[in-house]
Amino acid sequence: MLALVAGFAVIGCDGAAEFPVLDCTSLDIRVAGRSLVGIEDIAQYDGRQLILSAQNRKDVSVSPKGLFLFDTAQRGAVVTATRVTPEADPLVPHGIALEVETSSIYAVDHSEAQARIIRYDMTGGSKRIALSPEIWTDDAPYPCNLNDIAAAPGGRILATNDRQSCSWFGRLLDNVFGRENGAIIELNVDGTASILADGLFFPNGIAVDGGDVWVAQTRAKQITHVQSGAALVFAGGPDNISPSAYAQRHWVAVIPSLFRFSLMIAGLSDYSPSLVSAFDEDINTYAVTEFSGATTVVEMAEHLYIGGAFAQGLAKCKRPDA
Repeated sequence: MLALVAGFAVIGCDGAAEFPVLDCTSLDIRVAGRSLVGIEDIAQYDGRQLILSAQNRKDVSVSPKGLFLFDTAQRGAVVTATRVTPEADPLVPHGIALEVETSSIYAVDHSEAQARIIRYDMTGGSKRIALSPEIWTDDAPYPCNLNDIAAAPGGRILATNDRQSCSWFGRLLDNVFGRENGAIIELNVDGTASILADGLFFPNGIAVDGGDVWVAQTRAKQITHVQSGAALVFAGGPDNISPSAYAQRHWVAVIPSLFRFSLMIAGLSDYSPSLVSAFDEDINTYAVTEFSGATTVVEMAEHLYIGGAFAQGLAKCKRPDA
């Protein structure tokens, strides 16, 4: 349950907590007249444009899927985005990351039984498969549950594999018994790949800041600094992580009730509460009361743009410290 009390959100059922409420408006983002649903992840492209990773998990036939470019300078509640990937591209996108030096976007693709990583050239429009079962070089089992992705120094790509099991039954057992068998995959410039870290509890969002790697362990409700093992504990399950304009600060979407979110995934509920947190050495958490199931948040100038794996469009919120 979620109620408003004097400008604060009170989230119950999963543990009472009070958080200041962000001042937000809803954006209906349309491509060729159709609204985007399920903006799973967002990447900053330049000083005003965002790359959106979108797929309608409930009915892919009614909403566009793929990667899209959105200009935040647009005004109004109904805005437009343009395609990065053509409509005929089979890509079913999940986490994305921009490699600034080469103007390339890397996307986790769930169009096949075992997830892949695909690299798109933003300037030339070409694409290539960066990781798939056919080109996996490590002795460990192929990471078939790739989730999020981040560009790292030296042309490396890091990706999270949230569970080890590849069958639906194995993934069910992973969930039921809380198996800590997720991993971080390192993809090198020579095409080789290896396990950077394992034994993680549903690793989800990942961020690289210089030599530091941060990973969200959603089911552990914490974000872990990979090099030191130090962890920050959140008011729910952290999801995708993005940088802030302030040095060493990041934003993360937080799922306060994993149970409520699971009901939404199963189609048994249309709403799951949303939180976002800014973190460095400290954590500042805010409620997004008019938006369901936030999974990603990105800072752009004086605003935050928030998307959700099942939500329509974006929430555009005033940055609390602006």
